[in-house]
Amino acid sequence: MKMNEYLSRVTDQIRCQKVHKAVRTELQAHLEDQAEAYESEGLSADEAMEKAVLEMGDPVETGVSLDRVHRPHMEWSALLLVGVIGIFSVILYMFAPFDYNEDIQNMSWYGMRQLVFTVAGYAVMLLVCRLDYSILDRFGTLAAGIVVALMLLATQFGLTVNGATYCLYLGGMQIPTMALQWLYVPLFGAVLYHYRGQGYGCIWKLLLWVLLPAYAGLIYARFVFTMLMCLGMLVLTIVAVSRDWYQVNKKRTLTGLAICIGALPLVLFMILTRGQLLAPYQQERMEGFLTGSQTSYITLQVSKTLAGSHLIGGNTELLQSAQNVLPSFGSSYLLVALACAYGWFIVAVVVILLAVLILKMFRISSSQKNQLGMIIGYGCGIVFMLQFAMTVAVNLGLLPPTSIVLPLFAGSGGGTIITSYILLGLTLSIYRYKDITTERMPRKQKISARRRSGL
Repeated sequence: MKMNEYLSRVTDQIRCQKVHKAVRTELQAHLEDQAEAYESEGLSADEAMEKAVLEMGDPVETGVSLDRVHRPHMEWSALLLVGVIGIFSVILYMFAPFDYNEDIQNMSWYGMRQLVFTVAGYAVMLLVCRLDYSILDRFGTLAAGIVVALMLLATQFGLTVNGATYCLYLGGMQIPTMALQWLYVPLFGAVLYHYRGQGYGCIWKLLLWVLLPAYAGLIYARFVFTMLMCLGMLVLTIVAVSRDWYQVNKKRTLTGLAICIGALPLVLFMILTRGQLLAPYQQERMEGFLTGSQTSYITLQVSKTLAGSHLIGGNTELLQSAQNVLPSFGSSYLLVALACAYGWFIVAVVVILLAVLILKMFRISSSQKNQLGMIIGYGCGIVFMLQFAMTVAVNLGLLPPTSIVLPLFAGSGGGTIITSYILLGLTLSIYRYKDITTERMPRKQKISARRRSGL
């Protein structure tokens, strides 16, 4: 059997067309190497190749074996865990003894919203999971550019309440600015991948990709989210530099990035205490938290409420007083609300479920051979981790009151829930296509290879 005939029979057994080229290339290289070894033993070229093909075994069996490997795989445990968290979140909101609405059969309005957006988000997650994430190899910078453009549009045409811009209305659709900021982090990973193989010149381009969304976030007064977004982008850049993606001095570049991360809290402090961008109520909250006066009363109420909550079971009296004091009781202070309504045990269950999910996201990302999948997966995991850590810190009174949401739980709107499911869909897509998507050569190396082949 000729080599080309053998390769065709093998690839005919593989249902995923996308891997045919990669499989043919790998098998052809192996056959040619083996044939070359036989030629060195005195066989002719045709005899050597025929013997090499014969030793490869039956092409149908080989193709069937490769088909089992090179096909989409679903991470069923993660999918099940997300489903459990989604159902649990609906139950918690639906039957929590706060914010009742008798017009909908005594079910919480929060619960109805959580149900609708959880079902919609799960469907969106499955759709994104079915899509091949590697499309971001070609269109990642375009997608990131669109998100940046939407963020800049929000500075001019967004809905502003008390000095902060919460959403952008576009064609009758409401797009939360928070969702744009969270989605941008993994897309920035695709931008980092796009500039692989380049030198110091790409640093200035990457800096622009950081500064534009940061500028937009500061203009519409989402300072904490903007700093967290920048932190996520810097961490991804550290990952990229540590993997030798760029032709730069790794030690100096990593040191500079570490300094930037260390400077973020100082920059945020200066903006919040000395800048003129804060709304009056935001300035009051920050001054109260830093000086221990006025609005630190909210922090004291958080400590009092948590201390008065039971291990198992709700405290109705404490719940009623807390929801009259704490802002965004069912979203920003969700963990406090759940402690009042159900007890500390339920809060622990929520925290553990989300922590396990975040660990799964990072495990999926770190196990990827494809560098694009790895960096995008890390971006999704970082977003979940930052949201989770921020929510816990605010609910424990370690940070001043701010608008924050727990991943997969209701916040200021359903867009934040959908965003969480989109990020999960991306992570599951990375796992699904881990044995299908091949690594692309950096653009600069590809151009050099083409020049060499043309000489």
